[in-house]
Amino acid sequence: MNLKFAVPESLAVGFLAGLLGAPFAAFWGTCAWAQKVSKTIPDKGFVLSSFEDTASIKVGQFACFLDGSETTVACGKIVKVTATVVVVKTTPLSTAAQVKPGFKITVSDSQPPGLLGAGAAESKGSAGTKLGKKKAGGSSLRLLTSPGLGAFSVAKIGYLPPALGASGVKLWEATDSLISVEKMSGAIEYESRKLGTFGLRFALCGDSEFKFASKLSLQTDYDPTNRQVYVEASHSVTAFGAYYDYTLKRPAAGGSGLRLTTGLDFVSSTATVEADWHNEADVSNVPLATIKSQLSVVSLRGGADYILSLGKLFELGIGLRALLPMAEFGLKQTTTINDDNASKSSDEEQDLKDALSHKKTAFGLLIPVYASMNF
Repeated sequence: MNLKFAVPESLAVGFLAGLLGAPFAAFWGTCAWAQKVSKTIPDKGFVLSSFEDTASIKVGQFACFLDGSETTVACGKIVKVTATVVVVKTTPLSTAAQVKPGFKITVSDSQPPGLLGAGAAESKGSAGTKLGKKKAGGSSLRLLTSPGLGAFSVAKIGYLPPALGASGVKLWEATDSLISVEKMSGAIEYESRKLGTFGLRFALCGDSEFKFASKLSLQTDYDPTNRQVYVEASHSVTAFGAYYDYTLKRPAAGGSGLRLTTGLDFVSSTATVEADWHNEADVSNVPLATIKSQLSVVSLRGGADYILSLGKLFELGIGLRALLPMAEFGLKQTTTINDDNASKSSDEEQDLKDALSHKKTAFGLLIPVYASMNF
């Protein structure tokens, strides 16, 4: 390490007369006398150092403290200067506890170049700016899309036209197709490195077709020979949720790597089905039945992401979120039925509710893809 030597003009005589051979250092270009630490106030982050003369030292300069092995253990900014005392506020404040009376102090107009020793914080800016300003990355704001299998499912329903003279039959059935895919979703998250992640999300659920025509051509009271009469059931399923994730592992701010989380998920889902009689012969539509069903599900969740850093401020990520639904509650279903065949069912309203089969799933899996801004 190359050191430059400079003696303030006002001290030249004193130096020649009384301090012959005494060393002094200039650190990073300009430096005051390398004096000693006299006192520390760790809980406030202050370090006081005694100087024979502080004429060349100004508030706003930077200082570092060296132990007996010349290792820098803390750095900070000079916040007060008296005739013989210099007060430094370390960054972070906790590093003041590592400074002991008798440690050497070096003073400079320029910022320390980096992490110079145990506990030393990387500083930013230049003279006159705050030393040790926190790196971007203490918190994150994140936008996501998370397609996948949700924590609830809804069955596609079909109508079963009754045979002539039938009674006590079921008029609605669940088909083999379930709606549980969150195909279009968006979410916003706030992540605190200390507190964890809080998120809100919204999803549209469905499959490749939002509408489903049952077209069950059984004998009916309408026209047993007309195969052009059928029932079309239009399904719409949405979900709104909130969640919390506790961070088990995360790369340092500004770095790339694996992020592991665990937490709780709450989702409220709404399924709406509108069923109409269709007659292709005369292109007529007759409302048959509607149902609106609401259900909430609470799940345990665990996640694994890979974060790609784009510098200190921005990140991209992709991962998996596993959901384990634990409880469902708040089921509320309302129906409207306008069916001439209603008298042939023991309870057509209950048939419709049972056929919809709105309930929690055994397992959910989402694939979050996101962009983050750190601050």
